Amino acid sequence: MTQMTALAALRRLGAAGGILYGVICAWSGTTIPSLNLWFVSEYLRNYFEGLFSRDRSEGLLGFWRAAVLRGVTLRRVLRLEIDHQRNIRAAGGPAAVAEDPTRLWRLGLLHVASARQAARAAKKAAAAMSAETGPVLKDVVLVGGGHSHAHILLMMGMEPIPNVRVTLITRDMETPYSGMLPGHIAGHYTKQECHIDLARLGRFARCRVVHAEVIGIDTVSQRVHVRSCLDDEGGRERPSLRYDVISVDVGCSPSTVGGLSGYDLQSSGGALGQHVATVKPIDGFSAKFERLVAGIAGWQEPHDILVVGAGAGGVELVLAIQHRLWTTLERMGKPRDWARLAIVSRSARIMPGHSRSVSNLMRKVVDERGIVVHTALAAQKVVKASDGKKEMLVCVTPFPANDECRLPFDECIWCTDGAPQAWMRDLDLEKDAGGFLLVETSLQARKKGGDVLPNFFAAGDCCSIRDHPRPKAGVFAVMAGMPLSKNIRAALEGRPMVEYLPQKEFLGIIGLGSRSAVASKADVALQADWLWDLKEWIDRAWMWKYTEGLPRMSSSASGPSDVAKVAGSEALQLLAKASMRCGGCGSKVGSSVLTGAIQRLQVEQPVHRNPEVLLGLDAPDDAAVVKQKGSTGVTVHTVDFFKSIVGDPYVFGRIAALHALSDCFAMGAQAQTALALCTISLGSDEVMSEDLFQIMAGANRELVAAGCTLAGGHTTEGPEPGFGLCVTGVADDLDMLMKKGGLKPGDALILTKPLGTGCLFAGEMQQRARGQHVSAALRSMLRSNEPAAQIARLQGSRTCTDVTGFGLAGHLLEMCKASEGIAVSLWLDQVPVLDGAEALVTEGIMSSLQPANFRSRRGIANEEAVAAAFAAGSLPRYPLLFDPQTNGGLLFAVSGGQQAASALVAALAKAGEDSWHIGVVSARPSSWEDGRFLTIKASALSA
Repeated sequence: MTQMTALAALRRLGAAGGILYGVICAWSGTTIPSLNLWFVSEYLRNYFEGLFSRDRSEGLLGFWRAAVLRGVTLRRVLRLEIDHQRNIRAAGGPAAVAEDPTRLWRLGLLHVASARQAARAAKKAAAAMSAETGPVLKDVVLVGGGHSHAHILLMMGMEPIPNVRVTLITRDMETPYSGMLPGHIAGHYTKQECHIDLARLGRFARCRVVHAEVIGIDTVSQRVHVRSCLDDEGGRERPSLRYDVISVDVGCSPSTVGGLSGYDLQSSGGALGQHVATVKPIDGFSAKFERLVAGIAGWQEPHDILVVGAGAGGVELVLAIQHRLWTTLERMGKPRDWARLAIVSRSARIMPGHSRSVSNLMRKVVDERGIVVHTALAAQKVVKASDGKKEMLVCVTPFPANDECRLPFDECIWCTDGAPQAWMRDLDLEKDAGGFLLVETSLQARKKGGDVLPNFFAAGDCCSIRDHPRPKAGVFAVMAGMPLSKNIRAALEGRPMVEYLPQKEFLGIIGLGSRSAVASKADVALQADWLWDLKEWIDRAWMWKYTEGLPRMSSSASGPSDVAKVAGSEALQLLAKASMRCGGCGSKVGSSVLTGAIQRLQVEQPVHRNPEVLLGLDAPDDAAVVKQKGSTGVTVHTVDFFKSIVGDPYVFGRIAALHALSDCFAMGAQAQTALALCTISLGSDEVMSEDLFQIMAGANRELVAAGCTLAGGHTTEGPEPGFGLCVTGVADDLDMLMKKGGLKPGDALILTKPLGTGCLFAGEMQQRARGQHVSAALRSMLRSNEPAAQIARLQGSRTCTDVTGFGLAGHLLEMCKASEGIAVSLWLDQVPVLDGAEALVTEGIMSSLQPANFRSRRGIANEEAVAAAFAAGSLPRYPLLFDPQTNGGLLFAVSGGQQAASALVAALAKAGEDSWHIGVVSARPSSWEDGRFLTIKASALSA
């Protein structure tokens, strides 16, 4: 029935038709004529098409029940679309929304957050940005970054709880929104559009983010056992974390391992075939599917793709996969029927968890798309075909027939019921028949055969609610977020819990691969193209709240004082950035401040002269060197300290220790002993003791690896954590050490780590850096410089420094000043940078130390030309030469030109160390002004 035939039918009814038209118009909730007309026609079309096409076996009573239910459901669905159209009009109309879709998402949705919630959040958002919570008394630990925990983080950012610290432990830095994943597979959304960046959300919530995988929880000692996700060796257990209140929202794992969820999946080799993929974890499946799409270019014949699991997720997935493969094949000029898809259902019909009307409609769609449906088959194992070309899925029919059939495939994708995470099996808590945590309506867990644990919560797919079983669907995790947030607050504040009773029926909108969808609720199902637009509106509006819709971090809560206004523009700039100062090496003072103070000290208060100090303030190097009495040996002394650059105290301790040891490594000395300096924020004794332990444990791990003994230290309270080490090292004699000076014409310059930690962590503070880029930067900072230093010494290098607070340009200028008669050509295209760093500096996001470091541009001979090229957009990496690095790489000089450089790079690569040949040393032109040493070139081929 079209819009015109629906209206024509009303006209034939005369006055009754007019009354019916008026009643339906009133249901629309709008007085806009065009929307009224659309509402009436769509209501009638979907009402009668669905009602008279349904199964009539339920008799007259069932018919009238379905008639009423369909009428109510249709009204709700169409009212959502009316709200959608109203928002489009309010945002400036379809053309304005097409130009800037965020205009629509910023308007929000009444069914996503009530007007009361929205008003409350808006009222408190500004105040929360500058909230001072005082000393930490309680630790809340969130395990997993699921939908419920995303809501908790959002609420914690808007309404922080005084004296409470939140820690998120997550294996994945980006968590997918389940409602948009099929659209991502179909090619409608990018990965970034359908993933929540937990690093950004955590920064908004003032939450410590620990990038680790949970391997167990001890509910007696209240500790979480974790394995690091930042180690290249694939994960190493680290110290456990304490909690006062804990919540678990980790989803579920694939049910294709160990015969869980009724499947006895075992291939002949005891493992899944190489062409079998599970939908979870999502990141692994997404990467494998993208490889499948990329491989289409090499297809020379049809390919069979098999999806195991015919629930709503499996059916939506197979339609999305088909759409993506078809569009890709057509773009490449290949027949789209080369993508042959089939779906395997253990039930007698697809989507058995939905009503028969929904199942029948989806079966009709699947049949129309040419997807083969295998019903009443239980998958057993994967074996190789007899010809060895394809793999085979071995299935059996249900008891008693138990007949076996084999389905050939090129790719097999498992989208079956999930299973609990392996580590949850060892929890001494009550579980349901499937092994999932069994929680009360307060979302609190219960000891096995005992009482409710008042401080242990769970939500999402990893748990089931006692007496209220529901399917594992993202909608329930989303809806549980609000009561979970309230009950965690209640547990901390000693208030009663609220009940969460999950709804029995919910509106589901299932994508059909193309930009069309089916809406279902209870026994009602309808299909329309506009339903996809409605689904996209709902999904994108929800995602907006947790991504681009987060309030930006403010650098100042109030305006400048009268003193600042009188002090001038530089003082105003300093004040504006005072609350957004960087940590790590970005928190150090600038070179000009340091140099000026030391020079004045040497004039006004000269230091004591000691002939045994071979390298000190008179000839500054990476460390001071003192002659050992009675031998040719020397002792190396260095000290480093800075405030925390990362919320995870254990990782901070590791980075700070590696950074302090790096001065010893850069000189080629063996670190021997270390004294610790640690600042801890005020909190309860338990909190402060835990923080101190975590920092010291991280530092000691790196000291032990370097053969350096922690011999003592000093602690103090402070407004924020800080850590450093006084390191003592030894060497056989002074000549054995690598030093900053000694560059000679013809030397090649080698750098061992990419640049960008300063701007990336400045971006992290401002919620602008992506979590995966921050994690990559942390992995770089957690790499010790010791192996590279040892290899460089063996290859003949005697000139070296580590690139830290003053940036590559600043430290290279130090090397030039410590050498005689030389100049350096730096090849900008060969200078490595961390992912995301270039984009941030292009946006103007840089470390708070960057302006001080930028003063070293005076040492660049062609600085004006380089600055002009950067302004024109041709040298985007230029600002990164001044970016302060925390535990940055080593900068070596090796004599022998290109051949020696290639040999050193090859030797480092053989040991698993990255390195880049970034420049060359030459004789200094006599025409250059004093203090000019560097020439910046776009590449080695530049004139």
